[in-house]
Amino acid sequence: MIHMNSGAQLNVFNPRPHDIRLADIVFGLSREARWNGQLEVNINVAQHSCMVCQQSPRDIRKFALLHDATEGLGLKDLPAPVKDGMEEYKAVEKVLQRMVYMKYIGREPDADEKKELKKWDVNVTKTEAYRWHPHYDEKWFPESRVLAIPELASPWDEQTARSEMNEWLRELGIKEKV
Repeated sequence: MIHMNSGAQLNVFNPRPHDIRLADIVFGLSREARWNGQLEVNINVAQHSCMVCQQSPRDIRKFALLHDATEGLGLKDLPAPVKDGMEEYKAVEKVLQRMVYMKYIGREPDADEKKELKKWDVNVTKTEAYRWHPHYDEKWFPESRVLAIPELASPWDEQTARSEMNEWLRELGIKEKV
């Protein structure tokens, strides 16, 4: 059982929709470091999610904003090579992510939307690496491009990240559901 900041108790192996709360997602993402903490600055997952949302086409912005929601609910932003070897972890993450999408958007992204979302997620990830990884290598993301994102000029502190993410939630009409 994961004891969430809101007081909810979340069993990630048997999650229930009423134990998933936007406030916990936002709080957790604002404190979770991107890149396993290996960038020269601390970019949190909330800032990353907002940047993916901002860069994405309007029709997938809700999915973009919540695409890493599980990382705010107790699962971690694991490096891809680690996660790739953890099938059980990926299965738990998939169930929890699906539940977030269903609760707050009413559906999962379709195959085309997933592909588009992945493209923008990788573009923002590449931009983070280009800007702040001391040993950035173009070969890490050969099919993506570095974006000009003014909001990635500096990292957001936790409070700014929570405020910005809450503003996106309001703008997109994503509200808490009981």
